Amino acid sequence: MISINVSSQNMSKVIRLMTKAPKEVQKAAAVSINRTILTARKEASVNIRKNYIIKAKDIKAALSYTRAQGNGFLMGEIKAKGPAPLLSAFRVSIYKRTKRGYTRPPKVQVLKSSGAKTVNGMFHGKSKSSGYIGLMQRTSKKSYPLRIPHGPSVAQMLGSERVLNVITAKAEKTLNKRFLHEIEYRINKLGV
Repeated sequence: MISINVSSQNMSKVIRLMTKAPKEVQKAAAVSINRTILTARKEASVNIRKNYIIKAKDIKAALSYTRAQGNGFLMGEIKAKGPAPLLSAFRVSIYKRTKRGYTRPPKVQVLKSSGAKTVNGMFHGKSKSSGYIGLMQRTSKKSYPLRIPHGPSVAQMLGSERVLNVITAKAEKTLNKRFLHEIEYRINKLGV
């Protein structure tokens, strides 16, 4: 939850506008919330990419938002939904192929802070039944069944502490700044 902190000096401006034109305060809050949502969405993409190896288009495709309305519904939200991206969407190192197979199993790096790691049973290949070409993983010592490995979802990346704390701080700062700017703009416009 993000809160608005208003200084005592600015609170007098809010009260003055509230007594003269209460609907203008609602409009100011709605405009501020909507600007904050757009800033937070951009900040989410930037901070997820600082911590995880993923493309911005994959993040933006998973993020949606609801805007605040000026008629009383003063709440906006950002949602991250959708399936977890394939592990091949992250950094993958595939080694040289020989007649007997690959010289080493592929390595995968999801987090920027950690190195590439080998995952047991993972290999790069083509599925005869579906035509899928990419990383696959054996679930047992037998050849089949195979599974297609996935990385963390955008919702999980967004919910990690190192990403969420930065986004929340930036959103709170933006909301406070925009709300006071909108209040001052409306006071000057109305001559209150």
